Amino acid sequence: MASFMRLPKPLETGLAVIAATVGLFALFSILTAPPQPRPPQDIVNGTWVSSDGGMITMRDGKLSAGNASTTYVIETDKQGTYVLLGGRLLAEDGGSVRVEHHQDWMKSYLNEPDRPSRISFWVWRNAQSTGPDLVVFDRRPEREPDVR
Repeated sequence: MASFMRLPKPLETGLAVIAATVGLFALFSILTAPPQPRPPQDIVNGTWVSSDGGMITMRDGKLSAGNASTTYVIETDKQGTYVLLGGRLLAEDGGSVRVEHHQDWMKSYLNEPDRPSRISFWVWRNAQSTGPDLVVFDRRPEREPDVR
């Protein structure tokens, strides 16, 4: 039978104290690290249109389409900056889009983190569809004020 060599008791205790100290320091560092700042929530403010005529308006955490609206937040992860939408979009006949309140949050990445010009949202063709289609919405240019 193999015998295992035990460390002397003072050395064993010393290593345990060092390991506990390093572990507590790592935990303290994680808990006291400053949180990552959130991206500005107004970077997506404006009107967005899809190629098939769907139109949505996003303003300060509220997405409106048709007669309904839902909330969203702008977040960042390792893949980039995204809109986290608190509902889902449904396509209507004729290309318009409406909001349906849903328990799932939908994540849609922005093409540019500072001033996006394009967002791709998952859009259901009807409430009974088995899955959504990825629909690209482009930012509609804001009109310049008419100065005469």
